[in-house]
Order: sequence, then C-alpha cells, then structure tokens
Amino acid sequence: MFERERAGFIVFREGLAQQPVIRQQMESAISDVFWNYDTSIWENRFIVGGVIEYVLGAAMRACSVPVVHRGALKMDEDYYDEQGNFIAGENYPTIDHVIPL
Repeated sequence: MFERERAGFIVFREGLAQQPVIRQQMESAISDVFWNYDTSIWENRFIVGGVIEYVLGAAMRACSVPVVHRGALKMDEDYYDEQGNFIAGENYPTIDHVIPL
C-alpha cells in the first residue's frame, strides 16, 4: 500500500539531495510566505496554503516529478500529470502509470 506515493517522494527527496539549490529556494520561498502572512489570521492560511502548493509543485517538477497544478482551473483537485491523469488532491483513483503524490 502507498508504494507509488513513496516512490514519488523518493524521487523528490533524491532530487533535492542532488540539487541543494532547489531545496534552498523552496525553503526560502516557504519561509518568506510565513514571514509575510500571519497565519493566526484565518484568511491568511488560505493564501499561505495556496502559495505552498505552487512552490511545492515547482520544486517537484524541478526534481523530475511530473506534476501540473490545476487548482486555478478546477478547484476540487490539485495535481495532474502532463497527460491529464490525476496525481494528488482530494480523490485517489487507481491509475497504474501515475505516481499519486
């Protein structure tokens, strides 16, 4: 169970280890968001969460994990691969060739 998810995060973790500048930029961007938006204000939590989704997606793509953020197009699910297959979000359909992250 969860073999594909683990495999995807292994690729991501290895990519971050091999390219430390990506990890550094990801951590810096997330830190900047928390620094600029006080999450004790409920509304800011949505802003921070949305920004982190984009930052995480960019870092994953930079580490060769093929995700496409679809939140701007479809609000009920988050990530699809380049062929339009669901990867991560609210629903987890069984798709053999996609790593559900």
